[in-house]
Amino acid sequence: MEWVNINSLLLDSSNRRTLNQILQKEKELDPNNIPPIKIDMNGKIIDGVKRYLVLMKWEAEKIPVIRESRNSKVFISYDAKSKESVMLAA
Repeated sequence: MEWVNINSLLLDSSNRRTLNQILQKEKELDPNNIPPIKIDMNGKIIDGVKRYLVLMKWEAEKIPVIRESRNSKVFISYDAKSKESVMLAA
């Protein structure tokens, strides 16, 4: 997890939320315990649009994020002889 400037994040214009959705999320959030927003390597929001919009409303400067690398892959290999699965991270 890292903290980034809220103005550095990119919001996908196709990912719209209604005012009621944002106000509902605002009621649910604890200002002292905000779950991180998931972003890609370019700063585009993947998950957490409503949290982002609430934090913008609250005029937050830095917010918690988790960057997801598109290069992160997990492979599962199955060995027929031993009948074991092995998970490998690349």
